[in-house]
Amino acid sequence: PLILRDEPLGVIVFEKSTDALGRITDVSCVRHHSEETVLAFRGPEGEARFFSKLKFGNATTIVPPDELNVPMIQALKQNEGILFNQPDYRGVPVLAATRYIEAADLGLVTKIDVSEAYAPIYEVRNRLLLIGGITVIVIVVFSYFFSRGLSQPIVKLKEEVEKVGRGELYVSEVTHAGDEIGALGSSFREMVEHLRSAFDQIEQKNQQLESLNKELEAFSYSVSHDLRAPLRSIDGFSKILLEDYDDKLDDTGRDYLRRVRVATQRMGQLIDDMLTLSRITQMSMRIRDIDMSKVAQTIADEYTQREPNRTVEWRIQQGLTAKGDEALLKIAIANLIDNSWKFTSKKEKATIEIGSAEVDGEKAFYIRDDGAGFDMRYVHKLFTPFQRLHTTDIFPGTGIGLAIVQRVINRHSGRVWAEGEEGKGSTFYFTITI
Repeated sequence: PLILRDEPLGVIVFEKSTDALGRITDVSCVRHHSEETVLAFRGPEGEARFFSKLKFGNATTIVPPDELNVPMIQALKQNEGILFNQPDYRGVPVLAATRYIEAADLGLVTKIDVSEAYAPIYEVRNRLLLIGGITVIVIVVFSYFFSRGLSQPIVKLKEEVEKVGRGELYVSEVTHAGDEIGALGSSFREMVEHLRSAFDQIEQKNQQLESLNKELEAFSYSVSHDLRAPLRSIDGFSKILLEDYDDKLDDTGRDYLRRVRVATQRMGQLIDDMLTLSRITQMSMRIRDIDMSKVAQTIADEYTQREPNRTVEWRIQQGLTAKGDEALLKIAIANLIDNSWKFTSKKEKATIEIGSAEVDGEKAFYIRDDGAGFDMRYVHKLFTPFQRLHTTDIFPGTGIGLAIVQRVINRHSGRVWAEGEEGKGSTFYFTITI
């Protein structure tokens, strides 16, 4: 509410619809008994509390935070992907796809029991083992007692069995005979066709899971993107009140409106950063040789020109090269340099060093500074979105930059880590193994 001299001026309302979430978890669209899509939020102690109606549970069902193998806990810890043979909230092994919805701090899991997913394969496998065993016995007996002409279709059948054993699920006509050998060959072909059909179903399920992952990424992007409109309205109307009703507001009212604008603009920056984080996972990659020294020097020059009054000594090692996507690596290096630039801003004279070194037998790039540093007890929080070790009034930021760096390095099959000490600076390392 906006109040001036105990008189109400108006109310700013922000409404968030959950219709889209309801459609995603609608159980009416599932085709299998154990198939289920569930949403959960993080409880006060890190446990998973379910937001949607459970197919096999009730509203009080929770998953403790220490059950790390449960897909929903993995989703809330932002470990996204496909999990095989992991227990769900019932303790039943499932095949699951996980996604973390950053804008709403929700976990989304689509799953199906392993027993139901692989039932066709297990059934066909057992039939294959049984018929294969019978076939081998028949081949041995008939090869011993019958003539070469009669044993020829058996040899052909044996070859086809071996082909199936190598994973070739397409067999030719075994025999045209009308006797038991012909019947056995026909049964074998039918068995292989059933097996091929079962594998086609598994391939289709894998494609469905891949499609679901893409839909979840698009949904996360849409949630973040659609939050911009109400924020623009809040910021716009607050500006109008400050400009057109300035004479009707006292200092306290104007201060409240300025705080509203600052908060909405910061939220807008958070959304921009979340969209960048989402786009990182969707951008196509063009792998080529990159002059890392040149990239770092260009970014360093931009910061020097932006704040020419600062005294910063740049130490950039020459000849640094890597193979990867130049656009993505520029984003990562820019965020790491921005981090060093920000946390050395309180020093009269600072040093930022960029180079490479061999760490545990592999080449690692590093960005080192002598700024504020950090307590190594909290190093595990550095690359988590929105986690900050310093308040925004001391060092501004949204807490997304290092999470973006980790996403970029993960896409290059590398790893990123940090070392630091409070008051003495920090060093960020990353590897690229493409």
